[in-house]
Amino acid sequence: MRVVYRDDRTMELILDGPRVVTVKMDEPLLRQMDSVWPKLGFKSRSEFIRFAVSLAIKIANRRIKIEDLLNSLNT
Repeated sequence: MRVVYRDDRTMELILDGPRVVTVKMDEPLLRQMDSVWPKLGFKSRSEFIRFAVSLAIKIANRRIKIEDLLNSLNT
């Protein structure tokens, strides 16, 4: 944590660590997610969402081939 003084009346508190991100989704998708994440061994929705976002980034950056991912899910 650090404090940045903007002027003689304003200061900003900078917090290090995880940031909170709000995610909106339709109820059917939320129900599907809630039925899946515990079965996959995740401890929380947040942990599952972090994993899913990380996986999507790896796919987008082509560090994981979509075909390999789909094949691993089918076995």
